[in-house]
Amino acid sequence: MSSKNGSSQIKSDAYPTPSHVVAALLKMVAFYATDTFLEPCRGIERNIYDQIPLPDNKKYWAELAEGVDYLTTPFQPVDVIITNPPFSLSEEFIGKCLSELKPGGTFIFLQRVNFLGSIKRVDFWRKVGMPQKQSVIVPRPRFALGGTDSCEYAWFVYDLGNRTSRMEGPISHCVADWSAVENYRHREAKKTSPTNAHTVKY
Repeated sequence: MSSKNGSSQIKSDAYPTPSHVVAALLKMVAFYATDTFLEPCRGIERNIYDQIPLPDNKKYWAELAEGVDYLTTPFQPVDVIITNPPFSLSEEFIGKCLSELKPGGTFIFLQRVNFLGSIKRVDFWRKVGMPQKQSVIVPRPRFALGGTDSCEYAWFVYDLGNRTSRMEGPISHCVADWSAVENYRHREAKKTSPTNAHTVKY
């Protein structure tokens, strides 16, 4: 999923989640030995599915490109669902995921931050309830077309099983690239260093 549009739009909203963005999230998520997991949009890259620290017999998936349409395929309730749904079908995916989550389960999905603010989704959020947490991805993720996207993204969390207690409050940062953060800090420090100060000659 991406905010790019026009001639750059990718068919079927196929924007695989960068692996390092997934890895940064999973550092903040606890899994229990008894957990079962579902990835409703596994993708051919399997960037989320393959990083989940559970055995394959406890992991389930759907992927339209592999003949399994999540929206038309029933699944037994599971403990954890993590996914990057296609933007155009996000409401349908979110609603179905919540219906297939066990009591005490955790559901996490990737979406634009401004997804929360659309007038047309007011009734939708009233129906399903707002996510309890969001972890904003820093820096902006790079999707399939190259370059960073034009808007902010976050992992949105329904955490009924307290698996994301490592997140720092209801709004936090998911830093997916610390080197980018340090490079930014270094550039800003150079701008304000005494050697770069304007010298006035008298």
